[in-house]
Amino acid sequence: MTHQRIYPVAYLNIYPNPVDEGEEVTVVGYGRDYDGRVVECQLIYPSGRIIVIDGDSLKVTLRSDEVESGVYRLMVIDNDGLSSDTSVSLELKEVSDFTPWIAVAGGALAMLVIGKVIQRMRHSKPEAWVFINGAFCGRTPLISEFVEGLYEVTFKELGYIDCTKTAKIVPNKTTDVYCELKKIPKIELKLSAKPEEVLANGLDKSVITVKIVDENDRLIIIPRDVDVELKTSLGEIESPIKIEAGKYFAKTYITSDRAGNAVVEARIKTKLISLEGKTEVKFL
Repeated sequence: MTHQRIYPVAYLNIYPNPVDEGEEVTVVGYGRDYDGRVVECQLIYPSGRIIVIDGDSLKVTLRSDEVESGVYRLMVIDNDGLSSDTSVSLELKEVSDFTPWIAVAGGALAMLVIGKVIQRMRHSKPEAWVFINGAFCGRTPLISEFVEGLYEVTFKELGYIDCTKTAKIVPNKTTDVYCELKKIPKIELKLSAKPEEVLANGLDKSVITVKIVDENDRLIIIPRDVDVELKTSLGEIESPIKIEAGKYFAKTYITSDRAGNAVVEARIKTKLISLEGKTEVKFL
């Protein structure tokens, strides 16, 4: 029985983009690994220059003389040696003799202050990721400058439900945006057998359904494929089976040529979650 390893996911953001000639540029990238951890980030410039950072994230500020137009690529590598990459193209605008050096909608910059994630004094927890209008901007606490307007601010952290707020930025005024992230409800594996009684002839089958539900028995759709390991005290059953991304269940079947009660156990174990469940089938 083999365990399918999950590839990490790379995220990359460059701002401002497009950039005026003579401006600095900030490059922010990070990786997530759902069955382990990201141990290295590599930023590849359009010229081929490479920056290697240990850990799951990087933030690089390029001086105006370091900015290169073209495709920047981020590669992330996990602790299993698996890698993935993503890329963003940076456009460099030329400044004409008649263009003001700084032009800001509304005539002024405003501050957006992102509040810290609430945490108990007894516990330490990584700070939340902050996405503004869908683009990754850093971790809390965060202070950034934006032109006036409405912005969608989303806080993300593993094990917590995303929290999204709308911030209205006005000139010369500080806007505080605060979210208290709530933990994802307890989830569990729920197994069922249909029919629950089967002839022990090695041919007749009982269909085993494995579902992921929360503590209120509501179905949980998973964002990535996950393997479910199964074992039985009697008879034969396929293992592992896969719950595919975007679904909440998987099915298999059990047979036996011997009579008796079969206890079917299922298990999902990753770096993030460990779930177990069981059901019974009676062979006659």
